[in-house]
Amino acid sequence: MKKLLFLTALLFLLLTAAQAEMAQEITSDASFRVPYIVDGTLRRMLDRSSETALQTGKQKEPVLYVTMKTEAAAAVYIEFGTNILPFSVQIKENDKWTDIASWDGPWAQAYLEFPPQKEFRLRFETHNKYTALYVRELFLFSEGEMNDIPHVWLPPCEKADLLLLVGHPDDELLWFGGLLPTYAGELGMKVQVAYLTCSNSMRREELLNGLWYCGVRNYPDIGEFEDIKSYSAVQLYPKWGGMDKVDRYVVRLLRRYQPEVAVTQAIDGEYGHAAHVICARSMSRACLLASDPSYDPESVAQYGVWTGKKVYLQKDNGIRVEISVQNEAGEKVIVQRDDVPVTVMDWRIPLEAFDGLTGYEAAEKAYLLHMSQPHDKNGKKSLYYITPEDDENSSFVYTLIYSTVGDDEAGGDLFEHIEGY
Repeated sequence: MKKLLFLTALLFLLLTAAQAEMAQEITSDASFRVPYIVDGTLRRMLDRSSETALQTGKQKEPVLYVTMKTEAAAAVYIEFGTNILPFSVQIKENDKWTDIASWDGPWAQAYLEFPPQKEFRLRFETHNKYTALYVRELFLFSEGEMNDIPHVWLPPCEKADLLLLVGHPDDELLWFGGLLPTYAGELGMKVQVAYLTCSNSMRREELLNGLWYCGVRNYPDIGEFEDIKSYSAVQLYPKWGGMDKVDRYVVRLLRRYQPEVAVTQAIDGEYGHAAHVICARSMSRACLLASDPSYDPESVAQYGVWTGKKVYLQKDNGIRVEISVQNEAGEKVIVQRDDVPVTVMDWRIPLEAFDGLTGYEAAEKAYLLHMSQPHDKNGKKSLYYITPEDDENSSFVYTLIYSTVGDDEAGGDLFEHIEGY
């Protein structure tokens, strides 16, 4: 009996110690002072909404002073607004502010650990330029093992398994269903997501939160093409600097990330959006141009050429395409085909990484993090929803427009016939 009591007590102490080692969010224990702040915006970095932000006037090297009431802080997590600024944690020693930790990543969500402090400041680097500070959200943590609140991003992929190119934030979910939860979250593949355009920092915040939920850990590639609502690719291309500029961007994506499989939007833009159409058209050309060393020599010198295994467009497009195949002599040649192969995916499979949710259901959960966009109300679908299996723009169906490994046969796997997958 005594032995049992001893073991029970020991187990309790071990569990208590394990819990004590977990970091706790202690933002509410802090008071903040921010010089030159726009009135009423301090609370916005604490309201846990991606739609609002603390804002200061333009200044050189803005600072944010922090005083902890009871517990020492040992980590900070910042979700930036319009401007992404390198920053350092500083403490005052002998009347002089001294850096004890710094962050200089180019990403909109920043996590930084530092020796526990009760009084410190965050100093933001503007390189001697007058710049406003925007902070959408700020979290402080005690010392200990971190939970999953901060998004500690990895750099973009050096070598991706899969590249997904879309026009705007949320397209990666609406038209592709369980693709990201399945390949990134469940299978743990290196998935690089790229966007042609992102209209503002709020939508950037939403896309990051949605990607993280899906299991994507490599920071996305966010293009700088202007977000223009258009239903004519012919009219949109000139506003984006011309067809060749977009093609070069897509070729550089392929060469930089070297994906085995690339996936993009439908050739008709699903409901006709020109940015979606351009994704498909430029990818259709880029998958051939990327292996040509004479095209865009600058990116060849930087990344080398790319010859991937497959490229898919979303849904059954019924189009005539050029596909890379191997002839009887073992040479890779380009042929034109009318009978473009279609692959059907099953996003209804429960995923362990999402506690039994299907890939489709996980995508629905991720879309809820795009809070600025319309969602279902009272059982009625809004204009935007994850396209179901029976929809004309089904997220379950993909057209194989480029392959160096032959046609899909069994279906249900975008990596079919690719060795090692």
